[in-house]
Amino acid sequence: MSAEMKLFWGDPHIHSTASWRCFEFGNEPDGYDGSPADCYRYARDEAQMDFAAVTDHDCGLAQNFDMKPQDWEAICAAALDYNDSGRFVAFLGFEWSSKGGHRHVIYSHDDAPILPCSEYVTPPDLWAQLEQHDSQALVIPHHIARHGMPNQWEYHNPKFEPVVEICSIWGCYEFAGNPFECDPNWAPSDARGFAREGLGCGLRFGFIGGGDVHDGRAGGHVLGWDISDLKERWANNRQLKRNPLGCGIAGVYATELTREALLEGFRARRTLAATGLKTAIKMDLDGLFIGAQAQATEQQYLRRVITVEAEANCPLRKIEIVRNGLTLTPYPCSGNSDNVEYVDEQPLTEVVPQISADGEFASVYYYVRVTREDFRMAWTSPVWLDFPL
Repeated sequence: MSAEMKLFWGDPHIHSTASWRCFEFGNEPDGYDGSPADCYRYARDEAQMDFAAVTDHDCGLAQNFDMKPQDWEAICAAALDYNDSGRFVAFLGFEWSSKGGHRHVIYSHDDAPILPCSEYVTPPDLWAQLEQHDSQALVIPHHIARHGMPNQWEYHNPKFEPVVEICSIWGCYEFAGNPFECDPNWAPSDARGFAREGLGCGLRFGFIGGGDVHDGRAGGHVLGWDISDLKERWANNRQLKRNPLGCGIAGVYATELTREALLEGFRARRTLAATGLKTAIKMDLDGLFIGAQAQATEQQYLRRVITVEAEANCPLRKIEIVRNGLTLTPYPCSGNSDNVEYVDEQPLTEVVPQISADGEFASVYYYVRVTREDFRMAWTSPVWLDFPL
């Protein structure tokens, strides 16, 4: 990683009063009115985020509604007013919810339209419109394993979708059966939609977290929970359809705090996902940083060295390295920061490979999962090494 890179944190998935049924629960913090402008203010000043995107629902096919023009105008005005390079980046965006799963769209500029799912029904419809209006837009699939509306990996677009949201207020979507898979809205999660399933299809995407909070706690805001009551709170929140670890946030390594630099970091997959609070992680695989891909060298066929640095505002519990869906030896931690080095000496010829989506080559991927003492978690995006079939 270049010494010029800095880690910035944000919530790229915020709902305001412009979204259907949001802020009808009476849980919004004091002095917070839920307007698009106040969502940006709260993310910046209260949640201490570096960037944010208000991504309200463009339409609801089941509820038969479309966003009101005046709401889109208010969102556009708020993003323009709050975007302040070097201090706080406000992205313009919306949530598109239709066939193939839910996605939120983040524009690279301020002069872009709402693209309602009632008119543009399939992901290819959305891609075509984005090519016309903002070919540099970022599209992020979320609650990817939700029953009845899972992300369909066959629609994955590597140009627009370099990252996927794997944690939010609805739960964690790393793999089926994980301890915080807590999205029982209508039925158990759809195992085909989890992040590991997409990676297993040979797709390449990074990981981020997002809030997706509908009751007023925007911008990564979480309550100060005592870990001693986690078991009881977990049981209660399963009934309330909420992630007991809090909502998700995204970390991005970028050269500066601007829209352009952050979007470049997203596209390069130099990203982290975290539940509730910031946990900084660096991962290096023989000189390759988070999100990178490269051809395996002759030496890497025999051994690969992975170094990890992790730091949080509370003690860390463990650091785990995941290879092609297999969790390797966990490293117990002590203190608020820790460094580990793992040498993988299993030859690539003996590793069960991931086959690329086009079937032309094999690969091995690695990513890091960190668990804190308060049970909150964080992930790096993968790093990929390619080799011939």
